[in-house]
Amino acid sequence: EARKAALIVRNGIIEQLSKSTHIGQVIAFLATAPVSVALAQSNLSSDTARRVMQSVQKKKTSKWDQLIAPRRKSNAKSSQDLESTTQDFDEVSSPELDRVVAMALSLVLVWGEHAEDASSFFEVESQDDVLLSQSPCVLLLSKCTPTSIQGQTSTLNVANLNLVSQFITVEHAAGDISIKADIALLSSRIIKMCLRHTNVASRHSNDASFSLNAFRLALGGGGVHVVFNALLAALNKLTHPDSPDSSQRLNSMAILLLETISVSLASSGDLARSIIIGGGTSQDWSLVDKIVSIITDTDSLINKSRNGDVSDDILILRCMLANACLNVISELWKSNRLTCKGASDNTHSCVAITAYLAKDDRQTKTADIIAELTRTTLLAIMSFQGENSMQDGVSVPGLNKKVQLLEILAKTLTIMQTEAIS
Repeated sequence: EARKAALIVRNGIIEQLSKSTHIGQVIAFLATAPVSVALAQSNLSSDTARRVMQSVQKKKTSKWDQLIAPRRKSNAKSSQDLESTTQDFDEVSSPELDRVVAMALSLVLVWGEHAEDASSFFEVESQDDVLLSQSPCVLLLSKCTPTSIQGQTSTLNVANLNLVSQFITVEHAAGDISIKADIALLSSRIIKMCLRHTNVASRHSNDASFSLNAFRLALGGGGVHVVFNALLAALNKLTHPDSPDSSQRLNSMAILLLETISVSLASSGDLARSIIIGGGTSQDWSLVDKIVSIITDTDSLINKSRNGDVSDDILILRCMLANACLNVISELWKSNRLTCKGASDNTHSCVAITAYLAKDDRQTKTADIIAELTRTTLLAIMSFQGENSMQDGVSVPGLNKKVQLLEILAKTLTIMQTEAIS
């Protein structure tokens, strides 16, 4: 009876959150407050500069003066402009404001998670409709409210999701201030959740405002670039030989972003392609090469662990990261490994990425790296079982290590199976 009453209250709160535009706008504003303030200050500076330029231009008389006068720029800001205008949002932040931001982001995340749980109580045919009607993604994909951010003299054409993405930075995730690291992790989880929900919407709804295309537009070029830069910087820091022991928060953020890529590969190839190669006009293969490098390094680390040269804690963190990298490779192979070999007529947006990984002129072929990791992991699992057969029980770190090794083995075998077919 108590559980039933609690569920009724929970479902009522979710319904109120999803239906009240005003409450949603307040939550979104609080969740993105430091970015909002930085943008407001940037807009204020732009307004001041615009008025100065107007007064200067009124005084110009000669054609030469008109040529050398700086041109007036539109005060409108798009998502692509955010990177330059939000770099200083830490300057307007404070511990009190950070706590409010963390609470608001946590509310959005819990809202989404409970919306998923609430939908599971309905018939299978209506579960997706319930999720779409109660998910916070409608709020995240919507443009930020004019009254709270833009002011009366400026225009900001940017979605709340893009503002949330600005918190995903290596400096925060690996920093000493735990609340900022929490904000970076919460933001990463929210982006993954929103992509998952919009994937459901694209399959079962004709509403263009709540679709994968709407997600791409809401995240924007600036948001895609933020995710690419943050993930690449995180992987570089986690694998740098001179860096201290891996930060668990930074490791978690990198895994969440890699999982977001995996989800997008299975649902939106265009979005995945933009994130993997940087979202710009030119193709940046740095992230792809780093993913392969991590898989190669993990093979070496597992070998060292068999001799006791690597602690279980470090190995577990690296195996978790390698599993996320392998999942990206697995989704690429599943989506278009046959296409890139010319064995299928289907076209996938990421076929060029798979072809880059599968090409024969790489220093070490990706398939060979996966095959070697399969062999190494299998030997490590057999060695682990042999060691623990002589003991009464298995420690928690030891059990976690075995779970991660089995996950790696499962993923490498899946990739090898697709490789064999191709």
